[in-house]
Amino acid sequence: MKITKITNGQLNENCYVLSKDGKAIVIDPGLDTDLILKTISELKVQPEFVVLTHGHFDHIFSAKALKDMGAKVLISEDDAPKLLDSEINMGFLYDCTVPKCLPDEFIIEGKKELLS
Repeated sequence: MKITKITNGQLNENCYVLSKDGKAIVIDPGLDTDLILKTISELKVQPEFVVLTHGHFDHIFSAKALKDMGAKVLISEDDAPKLLDSEINMGFLYDCTVPKCLPDEFIIEGKKELLS
């Protein structure tokens, strides 16, 4: 498995792409959607899952773009409301409106392996 770090956005948030056999898991896709999509394209991988460690705007901003590419979005049930509200995901502090994105699944400890 290859791990690629993408430091992006005004807060220098770290997004990670875990890739293997043309498939990828994207962790915490931040504010620079263009850079994240460019990196995924250069890696020649298809994002299958987006894993969001928490719901702050700088970790979830590009989730909708990846979901539109067919990736499933995973987040904890507690943080899921932050995908829909810039007040609670803290985006309002930076005049940032996060594209709304519903999760496909909730992260549950020990649930399953994403890339075999």
